[in-house]
Amino acid sequence: MAYDWDIQKQVEVALLGQTFFGNFAGITPPFLFVAALLAQFPYPSLCRLGFSEPLAYLAVMRAIVGRSFGLLLALAIPMVLNNALVGRTAFLPRR
Repeated sequence: MAYDWDIQKQVEVALLGQTFFGNFAGITPPFLFVAALLAQFPYPSLCRLGFSEPLAYLAVMRAIVGRSFGLLLALAIPMVLNNALVGRTAFLPRR
C-alpha cells in the first residue's frame, strides 16, 4: 500500500470524508523501514532517544568551543527553538 498511490489516495479520501486534488503523500517509502524499526520499541525508549539528540548536540558544541559559553552559543541558534517547538529530531546532521 505504501507504494501504490491510487490505493493510498482511496484510503485518505475515505478517512477524510471528501476528495482532494493530487496526492497527499506524507511518508516517503525509505522512511517506512525506519518506522518499522522504531515501532518495535516501547514509547518511553523512543522518548529517551528523542532527548538524547539535543544532549549530544549540546555536548559537541561545548567540546568545540571549549568552555560553558558553547552551551549558550548552541542554544542561541534559531533552529534549536524550532526543533524543540515542533518535536523534530534534527539536532544532529544526517547524511
